[in-house]
Amino acid sequence: MVTGIWRGAPYDMMIFLAGLASVDRGLYEAAKVDGASRLQRVWHVTVPGLRSVFSILFILAAIRGLRVFTEVFLLTNGGPDGSTEVVMTLIYKLGLEQNRLGVGAAGAVLLFFTTLVLTIVVHLVRRRESR
Repeated sequence: MVTGIWRGAPYDMMIFLAGLASVDRGLYEAAKVDGASRLQRVWHVTVPGLRSVFSILFILAAIRGLRVFTEVFLLTNGGPDGSTEVVMTLIYKLGLEQNRLGVGAAGAVLLFFTTLVLTIVVHLVRRRESR
């Protein structure tokens, strides 16, 4: 999990920083004039301004979680006794190591459709927010 966070953090931070740049500075000034503390400004101005960014990041993290392979395969190979097995390593083991190509292909197709659905959700969320 730590290697996945280390690998994805720069990309997520770029999206997060872009979201921070899009928060209206006038709202911070208005909250300060109204007497809001720094914590209140963060809670009532920044967090609602970043709600769409958080939703996109959570969906992208779910997609990345479904597609994780390299870290698990190189570090643990799904062991011990399958405790770190993920969908991608299962597809690899079934399709290539156990020579059950049909089952591996079916798993890959299901993973593709799941990723496709999540990608469409991200696209619809971004389209809705750009209006």
